[in-house]
Amino acid sequence: MYVSSKVSKARSMNLARIIGVQLVGCHEGYLGLLSFVRKNKKHLFTSIRDGVCDKIKGWQCKLFSVGGKEVLLKVVLQAISAYSMSLFRLLKGLIDDLHRLSARFWSENYARLSVGSVNMLDSVSWCPPDTGIFKMITDAEMDVTNGKVSLGIIIRDCDGCVMASSVQPLSCRVSAQVAEALAMLKGLNFAIEFGLVPCTLESDTKVIVDLVNVNTVPCSDVGLIIGDICNFLITHPGCIIVFASIRANKVSHSLAQLGLNYDCNRFWMEKVPQYAVPVVLGDCPSLL
Repeated sequence: MYVSSKVSKARSMNLARIIGVQLVGCHEGYLGLLSFVRKNKKHLFTSIRDGVCDKIKGWQCKLFSVGGKEVLLKVVLQAISAYSMSLFRLLKGLIDDLHRLSARFWSENYARLSVGSVNMLDSVSWCPPDTGIFKMITDAEMDVTNGKVSLGIIIRDCDGCVMASSVQPLSCRVSAQVAEALAMLKGLNFAIEFGLVPCTLESDTKVIVDLVNVNTVPCSDVGLIIGDICNFLITHPGCIIVFASIRANKVSHSLAQLGLNYDCNRFWMEKVPQYAVPVVLGDCPSLL
């Protein structure tokens, strides 16, 4: 039993003894919500916003169709707040936040025509390099349960045509940063081996890219790989490394996912495996 602070301690204890219940300072939560609501309700709905943010962050790393994203927004996100809405009137500020998060997630992933204008938000994030320069994008995928890492590499020319691609599975347990750094180092060696230079390597792991570009080698396991990358760039000045949004590496991400199904390295010249063809065409429709 919970009583107001205006009730004296002696009276509240006597009342609890008569009724035969335990006197508590506050009630525990039930089904994700507090049983006792104070005047300030912001803390009550924090879990709703956190749940929506967690879902959206997870979806941003996946490849969904337009219809799939629409279902996720209309069904999954709305279901998160459904139970709370059946009991409480949600705060206007919270509702605005949820709308803002959903709108940002949708607009960042798909092109839409603006009202009264022909301008379009471009959903194709891959940009071709300058003439005579190749663009390489690398990514890493991890299967923590089975102790496996897969590296995905793709190299394209200024017209968007695939020059080479590769998946390289590894049986090891490493951190995400080590896996991404390995993908970058393997990709650079891959480009040199097949003569696809000069090239610009793009990665969505900003921490690694920044450390490489300022030639800073941390005293850690990833530092050993970063040191090798820095030495590689010194001896091969035609190669540079830049940061790119996660939306720009959809092909390498799909290749890395595919590599988890292989036990040895796979290489393709002037093509990608059939699994990644739709993603390549999505990046560069002119190849159709």
